[in-house]
Amino acid sequence: MLFIAAGSAACAAWFSAAMTPRTPLPVVEREGATRTIETGAALAREIARLHERLRPDAAPSPDARNLFAFRASRAVRAVAAPPSMSPVAAAPQPAAAPDLGLRLSGLAEDHAGTDGAHDVARTAIITGRGQVFLVQAGETLTVDGVTYTVGRIDADGVDLTDQRDSRSRRLVLK
Repeated sequence: MLFIAAGSAACAAWFSAAMTPRTPLPVVEREGATRTIETGAALAREIARLHERLRPDAAPSPDARNLFAFRASRAVRAVAAPPSMSPVAAAPQPAAAPDLGLRLSGLAEDHAGTDGAHDVARTAIITGRGQVFLVQAGETLTVDGVTYTVGRIDADGVDLTDQRDSRSRRLVLK
C-alpha cells in the first residue's frame, strides 16, 4: 500500500512539473482595455440619463379615474313627464305587425345591360332563425312553417307576402 501511495505522489509531481511553464509569461498591455473602460463609463452615463428621464415628474392626481377599481354609478333621477295640455285623448296606435324574426341584411344588384341601366336584377339577403336566404322577386322562402312570397325589391327594402293570409310586410335596410 505504501508503494502505491508513493507511486501516485511521484506521478502527481511529474505531471505538475510538466504543466508548469519554464519561462515566465509576459505581461501584455492591451490597447483595448482603456477603450473598454471608457465605453463602459459612457454606457453607465447613458443608463443614468435614461433612468432620470423615466422618472415621473408629477404624481397622478387622486381624483383621476381608476380603471382598476369599481364604483357605484350615480343614481339616475326619474323626471316626470309634463301633463298634456290638450284635452283630446291620444289616438290609438294601430297594432304592430308581429315580428317575423327576419332581417334584411343586404341587397345585391346585377346589371344585365351593356350600359348597366337596362335590366337590374336585385337579390335580397335575408337572415333570421339561424338561416340566410338569397331571394329574388317572385321566389318563396319558408321560416318556421310559414311561407312568404318575395314581392318588389327596391334600393330600400323588400316586400314579403304571407301566403296564409296574404298580408304584406316590408323589411328595410338598417
